[in-house]
Amino acid sequence: MPSKLSPIGSSIASGGSGGGTIGGLVTGGTPNSVLFVGAGGVLSQDNTYFKIAGTGADKVLTVGFWTLSSNSGGGSQTLAGGAFNTTISTGGGTIAFNDGKTSLASDGSLTMSEQTAPASPAANKVTIYAVDNGAGKTQLMALFASGVAQQIAIEP
Repeated sequence: MPSKLSPIGSSIASGGSGGGTIGGLVTGGTPNSVLFVGAGGVLSQDNTYFKIAGTGADKVLTVGFWTLSSNSGGGSQTLAGGAFNTTISTGGGTIAFNDGKTSLASDGSLTMSEQTAPASPAANKVTIYAVDNGAGKTQLMALFASGVAQQIAIEP
């Protein structure tokens, strides 16, 4: 019979007398929860904001509102949370941001999709973006904190 680790919510005595071993039975835990020592030395879990799921190399780790997942078959890892979404493809050396609208390749090239003009950035910042000029040509623009957009280049 496997050894038994202290139940969730109980104290763990110093010196490892909780008796837990890898592969041992944990009572009161939720499947996929990551266990940690909480305040006052209490064995704790938070399955909503701190968990790991999946099998083999295909794991998903959730910490707060962030999720890190890997796909062993596709050779990619994804870090996502809130409005932030980044996919890293280890095979092709490409990092894609914001659902694939912008990507950075291992050769240093940056690819952008046309979009509507974004909101002005904060003071002392500039936003670079691509926009359709209304005649079917792509413009590369720089938008300053003042709200003024300056054309950098236009598609020939």
